[in-house]
Amino acid sequence: MTNKIEDKREEKIIRFAEAGKWDEKSFHKLDLLLNQELENEERRVKRAGVMSYNRIMNPDSENPTEWGDTFASPDLNPEESLVFKEEQEEKQSESSEKAAMVLKKIDTLAPLDKDILFGIWVDRKKQKDLAAELGVSTRTIRRHYDGLEDFIKSLR
Repeated sequence: MTNKIEDKREEKIIRFAEAGKWDEKSFHKLDLLLNQELENEERRVKRAGVMSYNRIMNPDSENPTEWGDTFASPDLNPEESLVFKEEQEEKQSESSEKAAMVLKKIDTLAPLDKDILFGIWVDRKKQKDLAAELGVSTRTIRRHYDGLEDFIKSLR
């Protein structure tokens, strides 16, 4: 959606193009019209207190540099990107190996110990509720759970 000011500016630009007279004065007016939106935005940003990085450092030198050119980019260069990707793949494979090892160790547990482990640690059930579900006493759950604590520490 455009507003009246933008419409008028577009009309003036079209008129300049149709007239085809490109003397210095006309060219200057056209340049102002074309840059009007950018300059308005810069004024709004200044009013908001945002610092512009388009300022020139060392304007008198042979190679003046804009401030924005001196700030480090958060983007990775191709070499850094490749190293990052390799590190992520390595971490992924280490995680997969560790998960496989943990599952292998869990498979060595007795069926009741597995049910208690998953009931308390994964499903976050209370010992009393788990005992009722499995048909054993709360004391049995507590005794098996105490034995599982050492097993859980060995998984880390």
